[in-house]
Amino acid sequence: MGVDAGRTGESSVSWMRWAMALLAGLVVALLVYLVLLIPTGTSLVPGTTTGDQRESNVAALRGAANEQLSTFLNQDYRTVQSSMNALISGSTGTLHDQLVGSSVTRITATVQYKTKTTGVIQKLSVSRLGGTTATLLAVVTQTVSNSQTTKVKKSASCAAGTVCTRFHLLLSYQRVAGQWKMSNLEYLRA
Repeated sequence: MGVDAGRTGESSVSWMRWAMALLAGLVVALLVYLVLLIPTGTSLVPGTTTGDQRESNVAALRGAANEQLSTFLNQDYRTVQSSMNALISGSTGTLHDQLVGSSVTRITATVQYKTKTTGVIQKLSVSRLGGTTATLLAVVTQTVSNSQTTKVKKSASCAAGTVCTRFHLLLSYQRVAGQWKMSNLEYLRA
């Protein structure tokens, strides 16, 4: 009985040594894995890598720019007040101040001339992205109709009674309280 008890004790110790060696190997492998991943900005948790954060930031920026440009390009004299409010709330800095300062005049003119505009963002690209600032380039088209365009004749690219324009825009954005807001809009030569 003593011999069997000794063998059982030896196999238990052998099994425990093997389990401890396996556990130590797993810990070392995990540490090596983490040391290799940390400098590259990779994370074990999905959606938290440096690349994922950048993609999320770009997506938020592009979403804000699409929304703001769409509001800018698509106006209707019947809803111009809400459009102006959206433009003002989506802007910051000097652009915000300019929109606030000119909103009454713009709204009055839009209503007086019964202006309707429709626009399409043909291309929108991020040219520079920093932590709190960004620059985008946009190519847009816009069709304008109002009480003064009624006599405009049809052209190859534009319906009668409308004026069609293609713009190249340089947009500056600033991150304010976690949201991207337009801080400047410049027209570029086509």
